[in-house]
Amino acid sequence: MELAFLLRGIGAEVVWVTNQKPTELDEVVYSLEHKMLDRGVQAQGECFGRITIEAMAFQLPVLGTAAGGTMEIVVNGMNGSLHPAGKEGVTPLSENIVKFTTHVEQKLTMEKKGYERVKEIFLEAHMSHGIASVLKEVLRKSNSNT
Repeated sequence: MELAFLLRGIGAEVVWVTNQKPTELDEVVYSLEHKMLDRGVQAQGECFGRITIEAMAFQLPVLGTAAGGTMEIVVNGMNGSLHPAGKEGVTPLSENIVKFTTHVEQKLTMEKKGYERVKEIFLEAHMSHGIASVLKEVLRKSNSNT
């Protein structure tokens, strides 16, 4: 695994967590210092990365691909770090991991800003209001075209 090779010797233990039951995730997440996700969708990105929002809600630093909905959730350098999708993103991802393990104050600031972003934008009330606004606009345009 190329990423594991690039991360050797950074002074941090890397644990690859796969196939966890939802009831086990809280315990796993709280035991981790950093959290990353590779769901095999790096080539095109995710439409809306709920797991990214969950990581931010847990006040964990977020490392995500600069593709899809992740770019709307993570503000690069403010509440997480983005890297290119696909194979060209492996080296920048490993560099971002090293940065998080060596620049603790910067990481803590990103964690706090990520949590604040979740509270300001991604809570259920905010999301449902946004979805309702979009649906109303679609209906309005549909009615004006008929």
